[in-house]
Amino acid sequence: MSAQPQATLLKSDPRSIGPYRLVHRLGAGGMGTVYAAVDRQGMADV
Repeated sequence: MSAQPQATLLKSDPRSIGPYRLVHRLGAGGMGTVYAAVDRQGMADV
């Protein structure tokens, strides 16, 4: 399995969801968009 390049957030993407700060897009499709994020309280990658 090869690493995919990280997609930056689009202007229309939210910058945060609840306690999570969005970092970049992992993928998008017919069911929605998946983001990489950081927990602002614990600073853990999610």
